[in-house]
Amino acid sequence: MTEPDPVAAASEQCQRSQKKADEDRAAFFDLCAQRVKNGVDTADTLAARSFPTAVTIRKELRVRGVEALPRGPKARKGTANG
Repeated sequence: MTEPDPVAAASEQCQRSQKKADEDRAAFFDLCAQRVKNGVDTADTLAARSFPTAVTIRKELRVRGVEALPRGPKARKGTANG
């Protein structure tokens, strides 16, 4: 009986882990899209509570056919009086 190849076993485990991570990521962005569609959240409120940035969330929303609200106004750089 031959020993199992540890490199092949580790490679298979890595592939399974990557597939699961990809599925989890897709499920996360699907949930984000549903919440934005329903008016529960915006890309900014989602980004404040999760790992991706608002830019990434907006991009994934567009991929899923959801138009996110535009980014809020930029903060003006303060200038000293005078």
